[in-house]
Amino acid sequence: MSLKDSWKNSTTTEKVFFGAIIVLLIAVAANWEKIWKEIANGFERYFGK
Repeated sequence: MSLKDSWKNSTTTEKVFFGAIIVLLIAVAANWEKIWKEIANGFERYFGK
């Protein structure tokens, strides 16, 4: 089954879900540097230096 057929057979809810995933991925990619710094700071605070 091709991607196009899969898209045509998807329900509206599935299409909205796929769209939300794409928007989330774009948002994470746009803010990746900030997210990575926060993760690093969190590990540093939790485990110490």
